[in-house]
Amino acid sequence: MKLLERAAVTARFFRKGLEDFDTTANVVSSSRWLVEAMLAAIPSDAKVVVEFGPGTGTLTRAILAKLRPDAKLYAIELEAGLLEGCTKAIGDPRLIGVHGSATDGPALLGTSVAGRADAVISSLGLSLMDEDIRRGIMESASALLAPRGAFTQYAYVHARYVAYSQQRQRFFTWDARPFMHARWARVDETMVWKNVPPALVFTCRK
Repeated sequence: MKLLERAAVTARFFRKGLEDFDTTANVVSSSRWLVEAMLAAIPSDAKVVVEFGPGTGTLTRAILAKLRPDAKLYAIELEAGLLEGCTKAIGDPRLIGVHGSATDGPALLGTSVAGRADAVISSLGLSLMDEDIRRGIMESASALLAPRGAFTQYAYVHARYVAYSQQRQRFFTWDARPFMHARWARVDETMVWKNVPPALVFTCRK
C-alpha cells in the first residue's frame, strides 16, 4: 500500500509540474547528492526542523531518517492534495503536515516553533517567484530559526544564465548568490553537479 501511495504522490507531482512549473519548479525529485547537501546542516541533536515545499517527500524521508525519535518535522506545503498524499505515504508520527504558504511560517506554526527551529530546509523554486514572495520566505525562515539554526535553500545553476517562466511566458535570468548573501550574515555554498539540473546549495545563518 505504501508503495502505491508513494507512486501516486510522484505522479501527482509530475502532473503538477507540467501544469504549473512556476510553482513546483521541477517535475522530478531531487538526486541523492542534492539531498545529502541539503541535510548537511541539520545537527544530530535537532528536535525541531521545518521543511518548505516537501513535494513528493524525497527530502522529507531523508530528514526523518536523520532525526531523533523524539524530534518533530513540520512540512509546509501550498498544494493540499500533494501534502495529504505525502504525509499519508510516509506515515511517520514525527511528520506534521501544514497546509499553507512558506511566507506565513511563523503564523502557521505559532510560538511553539517560531524562534526554536534547529534547521529550516527549502526546496522552493525562488527563481520563478516574485521578489516580494522571495523576501517573505527569507523573513519567514529567519523568524522560525533558533539563534544557532541554519536555513538551507538550493537554486538551479542555469537560472543565472537563462530560465523560462511558464506563467509569464518569457525567458529571464536570476542569480541566487547575491540575493542570499544580502540577507544572511553567513552563507556557505555547495555545488551539486550530479543533479538534474545541477544545483547550488546555500546554507545560511543569522
